[in-house]
Amino acid sequence: MKIENLIASIGEAVQDAHKMIEQKYVSNFFDHYFQGKVDEITNKYTYKPKTVEILFENSQDSKVVSAPIAALVQHTNMNLDYVKLNLNINVINESEEEIEITPQDAGGKSDADSRKCGEMEILFKCQDAPEGIARIETCLNSIL
Repeated sequence: MKIENLIASIGEAVQDAHKMIEQKYVSNFFDHYFQGKVDEITNKYTYKPKTVEILFENSQDSKVVSAPIAALVQHTNMNLDYVKLNLNINVINESEEEIEITPQDAGGKSDADSRKCGEMEILFKCQDAPEGIARIETCLNSIL
């Protein structure tokens, strides 16, 4: 296998896993903190924040505030921060344009001197959390 294909395949698998985690986080966010429905006028699916009524009282007056639940809780999620792979490899073909590798035998040291072998480390690092969720949180917090 060409080393470029190996890195591309692993990178694609990491990106797919990260995408699934983020999609599940967004889905859970809306399922827990919003009520979805089809708007009768526009015929579009919209989300309305789930709220709780909070009574504020003092000695002179009282006020009921409808607070979005999403603004009252801290939002955390599982996230792929980074993926680190250590691979033992044998270089079977090397040129200026490409390197072809195979996995190194687990216990084989018989002809290790006659081939190029070693360890390769690949580190994939993820970016920060989505900006959209932060903006929704800021908007909901401003309602209070």
